[in-house]
Amino acid sequence: MAVELEARVSKRTKQLRRVSAQLTMSEERERRMLAQNLHDDLGQLLAIIKIKLTSLGDGSPRSSVNTIVELVDQADLAVRMITLQLSPPILHTLGLMPALDWLVEEMEHRYQLAVHIDHEGEPRPLVDEIQAMLFRSVRELLINVARHAKASDASLSCLCQGSQLIIAVSDNGCGFDPSQYLVGLSRRRGFGLCSIYERIINIGGEMEFDSSPGNGTTITMSIPYSIAAKEYQTS
Repeated sequence: MAVELEARVSKRTKQLRRVSAQLTMSEERERRMLAQNLHDDLGQLLAIIKIKLTSLGDGSPRSSVNTIVELVDQADLAVRMITLQLSPPILHTLGLMPALDWLVEEMEHRYQLAVHIDHEGEPRPLVDEIQAMLFRSVRELLINVARHAKASDASLSCLCQGSQLIIAVSDNGCGFDPSQYLVGLSRRRGFGLCSIYERIINIGGEMEFDSSPGNGTTITMSIPYSIAAKEYQTS
């Protein structure tokens, strides 16, 4: 009976992870659609408003027009930033590696965090939803480094090794105790470290933590190409 019960629990766990993975993929598709609509509709509308304002006749108070144009510029910038956070266009046009190169530049520009990036191996085209999830996971990890790790240096490595895509984020910051941080994993919310862990595990990947207080942190995500590469999805 114990063996049978264990088999049932294992089967149900696999089913729940499969459902969770499907929900994650659906969420990524929704994010991309929302970002596209935000860019195409609201972004273009703001551009048209700006053109109309700048073409007003001399009878309009110039100072008022300039103020409105500045507000439109701020709204347009906000739309661009939301679009990039939801689903950056470079990710879907050029792929994960160029998007990560762009992210490294963005981290230095917005958070003054210098990130050294290293690519090894020949990357394969990835399923859109999975590469979007990986991009957002790396982004969240780097933002955590910038905000909480008190690090002066960080690195991002992408290794395409055999049947695995391995992505590691390292820093020389304050570190933490992984066993304490991951207590109550299922009760945490948001797209933080625990949420990243759940998503990676649910799609069939692995996530490892190498950290201790005062000794920096390395977080490694491993994704089998059998679930991530387009060549397997379409075969």
